[in-house]
Amino acid sequence: MVPLFVPEPDWSPRSWGTTHHRCVRGQIGHGLKEAGYGYWGFSPANIPDGGYSEYGVDALGTQEEGCNSKGVVTPHASFLALPYEPAAAVANLTALDRDFGAYDDRYGFHDSVDTATGRVSDLSSPSTRAWSPPPSPSSRAPACCNGRSAPAPSAPASGRCRPGSASASDAERHTVGSLGCVSSSVTTAVIHGHRGRVPSTSSRSAASDSRGLRDYCRRMSEASKRSVVVERTGAGRFTATNPRGGTLQFGTDGGDAFTPVELLLAAIGGCSAADVDVATGRHAEPTAFTVEVTGDKISDEQGNRMTGLRVAFHVAFPDEDGAERARAILPRAVKASHDRLCTVSRTVELGTPVTTEIAED
Repeated sequence: MVPLFVPEPDWSPRSWGTTHHRCVRGQIGHGLKEAGYGYWGFSPANIPDGGYSEYGVDALGTQEEGCNSKGVVTPHASFLALPYEPAAAVANLTALDRDFGAYDDRYGFHDSVDTATGRVSDLSSPSTRAWSPPPSPSSRAPACCNGRSAPAPSAPASGRCRPGSASASDAERHTVGSLGCVSSSVTTAVIHGHRGRVPSTSSRSAASDSRGLRDYCRRMSEASKRSVVVERTGAGRFTATNPRGGTLQFGTDGGDAFTPVELLLAAIGGCSAADVDVATGRHAEPTAFTVEVTGDKISDEQGNRMTGLRVAFHVAFPDEDGAERARAILPRAVKASHDRLCTVSRTVELGTPVTTEIAED
């Protein structure tokens, strides 16, 4: 980012002038070869599931504790790389849009993409707003959608398209049209939300618009809340209702309904299965996908609880395009779900206080 403001290559062409090219090549090599993500561009950015992290390439970093890319790509890094590797940068941005739906017509690229799970950040950076995806046969539909309508800007950034056929040569032909945005757009890194009112950036930054910032913080707080209501429907029979009106019956009467413990196991398996399916399913449709969750229910001085929880994936893919990529991603996707993504299993493993009370109606 420094060369946007300081002409380092002009001042020292044989040191700084070569460093920037090498750093970009190091980023590309890490993403495409060393880690095998299929995408590149690692820099401090929003965590797709919320929060902020200092992503980077360890071989290029100076932090004593090291850097970790964790498979999270931020498009703004490709914009910064445009002056040095324009064709590669445009090809990378095109792939992020095509494979993950990472570009939004109104706000620019989403701030980050977890390439292991396919999760796209709900935040965006106006520094990438001037990008124009390579022309597709279907009018203004983004290239990622191959003729289908793009996800609405007001929708969560979870809609993803299956890989299309845009090639590096397509990206190279589009390079000239894209480079015009560099000087005017890669200068501001204001992050804002998609939903509700968007703080103005024309006369002042979103960070200085206190009213917009309060609205954004309120929306983020509301988005983090989860709830269900459990109602007794008979002896040992209950119905859980979510805020969207969905219902689920369970009980402890010895019938065929799920028990609360079985619901816990199903929640762990379902949460992990959803993570892995997003990561692998965009490359190939599985011929078999089963998750078996087991554990032992014990009672000791700490009360009733489950131990020895085990989640086993049984997944198979057909011999077709994308299947090899899906098989390669599978172990990493399972690990990412266990280590970071599955809210249910992470809550069980880390533990969190449960407060009970008798409400006054």
